[in-house]
Amino acid sequence: AEACWKVDDHPHQVKYCLDKCSYDCTKVLARDRSNTTLWEEGGVKQCYNISSRMSQREALYMARTAFAVAVIICQLFAAVGVKTRWQSVITFGMDNTYINFGIVIGCIVLAYGVYMPLMNDWIQTRPLRFTHWLPGIPWAFVIIAFDEVRKFVMRITSRVDQSTGKMQKGWAESNSMY
Repeated sequence: AEACWKVDDHPHQVKYCLDKCSYDCTKVLARDRSNTTLWEEGGVKQCYNISSRMSQREALYMARTAFAVAVIICQLFAAVGVKTRWQSVITFGMDNTYINFGIVIGCIVLAYGVYMPLMNDWIQTRPLRFTHWLPGIPWAFVIIAFDEVRKFVMRITSRVDQSTGKMQKGWAESNSMY
């Protein structure tokens, strides 16, 4: 808490006054704010009821970082989902060393961008809690599930021409194949 006292007198911070809210009120010192008797007596007033600009900016940086993490996690899962055009990921497995290497490097670069102070200043990110990494994971599984269903429908609707032995494209393959 003592580290926070350094920014308490910043003009954008919330102001705490002893008796009434005014520009020239008697300020409550930061070390005295934890005194519960002052609050119970009704002597301390919080004069601005909105967050300070500094805390709003930090919340914005945290939200921006969490959103970027969610997007990158979804991209990594999409790379796993589209590594084969026809086969399922379950059947094919994770044998592609280039994609596996790319996923590992992507996670390392992501963690570096989130937790290194130099990157925090440069790209305006903030370190995240573990729970802030999780919102993108359900959407990543939706991406995998959609791609698996698309491949399954392609395998069902495409047929082998008996006379030529070649594969005839079905509706799903001709409309969703990249």
